[in-house]
Amino acid sequence: MVTMAGYAEGPAEMAEHISLKGLVSQCVDLAQRAGELIRAVSDNKSECGIGTHDKGLGTGNFDPQTLADRQAQRCIVENLRAIYGSQLRIVGEEGELGVEADGEEIVIRRPSETLLDQEWPGDLRLPLAELCVWVDPLDGTKEFTQGRYEYVSTLIGISQNGHPVAGVISEPYSQGQPGPGRLLWGCCLRDSKGTVPGVHVLGDPHWRRPTRPPGRCVAVISRSRASGEVGDALQRLTEPGTAPKEGTEGEDLSTPVELGDLPLITGTQQVGGAGHKVARVVDGAADLWLFPRGGTSRWDSCAAEAMLEACGGALRNRFGQRIFYDPDGTMENSEGVLAAASVGILSAAAQVCGTLDVARDLQDRPLSREWLEGALQLPSGHLKAFTVTSCQRSGQCCDLRLALRYAGAQDGLPTTLSFKRSWEKSMEPRIFEKFGDRLLQGAGVRLPRVFCNMSRETEADGSSATSILLMEDLSAAPFRRCTNSLDDLKLATTALAQFHAATMGEKDFLAELSKEGFVAENLTQAALDSWQEIVKLVAETPEEAARWSIEIADLVSGLASCAKATATQPGSEALCLIHGDFRSDHVIIEGKEVILMAFSHAKVATPALDLASLVTSSQSFASLNQLLDLYCQLLPAQSMAELRQSVRLACLQLALKPMEVKPPLDSRKLRLWVDFLWTLLNEMDAR
Repeated sequence: MVTMAGYAEGPAEMAEHISLKGLVSQCVDLAQRAGELIRAVSDNKSECGIGTHDKGLGTGNFDPQTLADRQAQRCIVENLRAIYGSQLRIVGEEGELGVEADGEEIVIRRPSETLLDQEWPGDLRLPLAELCVWVDPLDGTKEFTQGRYEYVSTLIGISQNGHPVAGVISEPYSQGQPGPGRLLWGCCLRDSKGTVPGVHVLGDPHWRRPTRPPGRCVAVISRSRASGEVGDALQRLTEPGTAPKEGTEGEDLSTPVELGDLPLITGTQQVGGAGHKVARVVDGAADLWLFPRGGTSRWDSCAAEAMLEACGGALRNRFGQRIFYDPDGTMENSEGVLAAASVGILSAAAQVCGTLDVARDLQDRPLSREWLEGALQLPSGHLKAFTVTSCQRSGQCCDLRLALRYAGAQDGLPTTLSFKRSWEKSMEPRIFEKFGDRLLQGAGVRLPRVFCNMSRETEADGSSATSILLMEDLSAAPFRRCTNSLDDLKLATTALAQFHAATMGEKDFLAELSKEGFVAENLTQAALDSWQEIVKLVAETPEEAARWSIEIADLVSGLASCAKATATQPGSEALCLIHGDFRSDHVIIEGKEVILMAFSHAKVATPALDLASLVTSSQSFASLNQLLDLYCQLLPAQSMAELRQSVRLACLQLALKPMEVKPPLDSRKLRLWVDFLWTLLNEMDAR
């Protein structure tokens, strides 16, 4: 039942813009009233119980909802709807509850217009259509059912176009004292006077958020979820090398903070309730809420994020990215929550938590100093700290860059390392094991120095890593990336010839790899759709798109016909191990020496596929004949005529593979590629 008090039933016709101060005042008043309803349910539980339902019934996860949840949400939602109408979007944790739900009647009334005047003399008017209110009527329901009332709170957040602007955290129960608790409210937008209202305790004009002691970082973590991702993050963040370097905490999250040699977390508190944890960070009792995993929702974090930003802190997901509050989107914070008293703390925590799922050893434990000391064959304690400075992910592997600092002498020791972790069965570890030493002794080409090369059998569900490579980092000086200049391409061709020659004689090894499926794919016509997608992106007019589409269709048809006609022709080229993905960022040059890296796509095939990959990835089509001449000089046993034919076919094969379409695309380069393929087709016809 709903009762109107103080104004006519039903919302008045709302203006397009409303007072933000008025909306926050309403939410503050409603949070107080929700607290009264929550306390009433707990006070009367001996008479009528607390009306618990299990929302997670059948899932194996106990997710209670009580009469207090339902009553509190009805009070908040029905009041807001009565005052602001349907234009104000409202998202409540308990979904849609009818006005005739169980419990006491809901009274609709406006709050005092001067409720927040003492702390917030200014105001803002915002478009009503851009606003959404996020409601968690009773956060900490499990604790409520257990009588742990100190962890219970009511959360109301306000977002504008997906970004939090204001929030309320109400604690219905006083901490260890009889009577109601306190209410925190805050706003992070500048008001009409140009000031940020900040964070306040309602009814206490003298309250000021205490200054955080330098170097302190007390983390609040869940009582029930202190293991798994949370436990791993806690373990890593209490190690050296995870705290911001002194004087470099930063003012925003646009660039990662520089990490020093100290641990970030200096103490922990295990408490319940998302709202209670955030309140402790907001009021200065703690410095970091650490929850880098799924398990919270937008209504848990909206109010918290607005209040933390209002007092100089920040709330983000585990990667340090903003959470977007879209009432029509997902409700779950699937990438976790990090809430910190300062931007520097959050940046440091995100640098660790954002890679914690991949910075792990082969036993799936978080990467540690002890593991790295063992891999580098260092005495215990010699490695002072390490940090992950970058992370590149793909569907089958990840590549981390590690920065190392030593407690003792570091002569000859690496200061940066590449840590590659693979999930799918990869040839790369076996390449380093089989050919690394041999190629290191050869002139003109080598592989990165490997400090640790470990493999294991793939788990049935594919969840565990199958290999780990710890290698020297070739991204730093004095090495440089291979360019598309003819001199660099000749150096790369020389490296390919030596690599192919080193593997051609390994008949048994190649046969073993072939049996395991590491063989180059056959020609396919599946590229047409991706070619058409490219046409849409590069064409500037519909007429140009039509011309391109006709030409591409003819080209793909010609490529497929040519491939089919030549697929069964016998060839005498020897099989070898090919690099398989010969892009310029996989080739490093120091002086005249070439280092090959990134063998994730290595296959057993003919040399022509690597040469075609080199030419097409560099788009140096005019250099093809010069590079083939050089290759045949290095490997005289190769027939020049047959090699030219094989490379032509290999280029056709690469053109027929579905291509990854990522804008922006260069229409000039596409034109060169298409013209090159037409030239190959004409040469094949002439032959």
